Amino acid sequence: MHPDPPSATAARRAQGAMFLFGFGGAWLAFTALQLVAVGRAAIAALAAIALTTAGLIAYAWRVYGRNRPALLAAPRGPAQITARRMFNVVNVVQWLLICAASSVLVSRGLTAWLVPCIILIVGLHLVPLAYAFRNRAHYVSAAALVVLAVSYPFLAAGGPTSPIGSVGAAVILWASGLWALADHNAARPTG
Repeated sequence: MHPDPPSATAARRAQGAMFLFGFGGAWLAFTALQLVAVGRAAIAALAAIALTTAGLIAYAWRVYGRNRPALLAAPRGPAQITARRMFNVVNVVQWLLICAASSVLVSRGLTAWLVPCIILIVGLHLVPLAYAFRNRAHYVSAAALVVLAVSYPFLAAGGPTSPIGSVGAAVILWASGLWALADHNAARPTG
């Protein structure tokens, strides 16, 4: 069986997967550091998280490298330029919202709600990105993150401080990255 021919879409999805894997690893590292703060040894967990994250990013980089020539050869039309601008704006707005929400929650003594709030904002930011990049999978990831953010604080033992939130966010992001790399139908060249 021969590999699929190089595809600009596959290269773009691999770039996105690298971000998803990196942020998923950051959520897991955050969880491990929280566990250390309550006296649980997590050095092995941090090492496993770092190695797994690095492995996933390396896999995405390999897919990107295989498809990079198609990406470089693809004409940059108005849709790609608009998508890139929208990506930049959406991410700036996301970080501003995270900073503003964090400031409000901390000033009101509601720091326990920081993680669910950030998960919610991250989930919502995927909606315009799904539209901009014509990536339906982002809608599923967005919905999963939003459902996680609004449900786990009320269902998990420990409420909003439960590590289920950050672990769940990591799992969703890593699954989204793997889905992006496996989405062969969307990544095949057209025409």
